[in-house]
Amino acid sequence: YRLSRAFSWEVTFAATFGNSGIKRSEKFTQMAKALVDKIDNPQAQGHFLLMSGMAAFLQGRWLDATQLNKKAGKILREQCTGVGWEIYTSEVFLMRALYFLGDFLTISERVIKILKEAQERGDLYAETSLRTRVSYVCYLAQNQPKLAADEIDIAMEKWSQTGFHAQHYYAFIARGEIALYHNQGELAWRLVKEHWPKMKRSMFFRVQFLLIESLHLSSRAAMCLAMQTAKPSNKLLNVLGRVAKRLDREKKVYADAFAALSRAMFALSTGAYDSAIAQLSTAESKFTVANMQMYAAVAQRARGKLTGGEQGIKLIVSAEEIMKEQQIQNIETFAQMMLPGKWDNKANN
Repeated sequence: YRLSRAFSWEVTFAATFGNSGIKRSEKFTQMAKALVDKIDNPQAQGHFLLMSGMAAFLQGRWLDATQLNKKAGKILREQCTGVGWEIYTSEVFLMRALYFLGDFLTISERVIKILKEAQERGDLYAETSLRTRVSYVCYLAQNQPKLAADEIDIAMEKWSQTGFHAQHYYAFIARGEIALYHNQGELAWRLVKEHWPKMKRSMFFRVQFLLIESLHLSSRAAMCLAMQTAKPSNKLLNVLGRVAKRLDREKKVYADAFAALSRAMFALSTGAYDSAIAQLSTAESKFTVANMQMYAAVAQRARGKLTGGEQGIKLIVSAEEIMKEQQIQNIETFAQMMLPGKWDNKANN
């Protein structure tokens, strides 16, 4: 039993290294599964599925992460005791995977129940993780940024202020996106600059997914600030190019898509509209491959605005239908949070 748990942990740990850890993660997946099947213990099975689900998430396999964490949560809840950490960790990874899949409706329905349950249990870890990683997104989708910010403040008031934990990282990403939702480029960029050294010192960037997510936020923050600056400096705009090149090195489809968005924002800022359109098209294709429908829709919508005319309108309408299906209440503001830029610039000139 203990050996199966150790092997299961290694499945996730190896996945933190990205592509270089895939073979090791797969090796321990096979080893852990063989032991789990042999001992036929529900807790070992639930733990193995959880670790496999976390590994899938860290590797950008959102569909696998969703399915594995659902299975893990079901076994842990129905057949195990004393597994609060495992249950709520599976919920956080499940709902964050749903976020990347673009399933905001399921997240909104699920997080209310799970957060209430965590509060009733007095589980500070679960409550803090759910508020900082999941529920704020639902409030942004509902066009309630004040409530989104309140979620983060409530969570972090109760959490330790010493060190730099996963919850501090979650709060950083959340506050950055809330700032972008408010079109507060200066605040978003300041958050990036303030937190970057902390993340380096805490070795968060050794986890490939966290590096990719942070880079994507930094490029959006830089673009949002550039939009609000009469003559943005080359230093600020060059952040977009540097981020794209750094993302290229990660060799992940979703990282490639984020890199294309960064290049599209840079092209837009320099008036290279045809290049921006081409990069947005690349991003759409890669987001589609990665099963990230909301990101694909936002990229398509921006491309439609730049393209203009009847073709552009069709692209916009198609993209906004997807956003409406997920009950995004303020499409323009939400899209700007995900992809800052004056995308209708070409059509208006």
